Amino acid sequence: MDSRTVAAWQAFIAIGYHKSSKVGDLVQVIRSGCSDPAGLMDTLSPEVVSMFFTYLAECAYQYLDAASRELGYFVKVVAVQDLTGAAFTREKRFFGALGMATKRHEWLYPLKDLRAIIFRPPSWISIVFSIAKHFLPKALVERIHIHSSVPTLGQPGCDISRCPWASRLLDISRVPQCLGGTDTDDLAGLPSSATGPWAARHPGEPWDAPSSAAMLPPGATLVS
Repeated sequence: MDSRTVAAWQAFIAIGYHKSSKVGDLVQVIRSGCSDPAGLMDTLSPEVVSMFFTYLAECAYQYLDAASRELGYFVKVVAVQDLTGAAFTREKRFFGALGMATKRHEWLYPLKDLRAIIFRPPSWISIVFSIAKHFLPKALVERIHIHSSVPTLGQPGCDISRCPWASRLLDISRVPQCLGGTDTDDLAGLPSSATGPWAARHPGEPWDAPSSAAMLPPGATLVS
């Protein structure tokens, strides 16, 4: 994986593995409002983006395999996609690359994913989902859960512990603040307070952006 591809991904897509659940499941967080998929697809080909999705999945699988053997039961990935501030997009190139990767993952990592949760969905999510689901395997679509609306950050009631599912599986002290938790650690190399897409944070070429391995599971490293 060349450094230009890694830097472009880190600059345009805010995605990372952020600690684990109470039972050891790996928590992946995608901050769509801080991402620019069109910029990524203008920089990298769909084939390269697809393979990078698989690279991240392989890193996660290595962690899950080791953790499952240590704990004596299967642990999986819980993906939380935070749509706070996300703009409406019909970026079919990105969805196409994601679709190629997820179809590959169906036979490479059939037990990797537990649930994909769409958090703080905007009113237009049904339109985007109706497009995206045609590019994704049926098994993945069935694992996607669109969360009901919650108060915005700073307002009363914005507490992830109010969710019955989250309160059973997640320790609020290990949940990032941008999701209503109390963890102040950076998420995917970004502070919880970060807003806006890549261009607002890192002007210039994507490979000039700060390098970070924060998108990988614990113990994983980027390789060239």
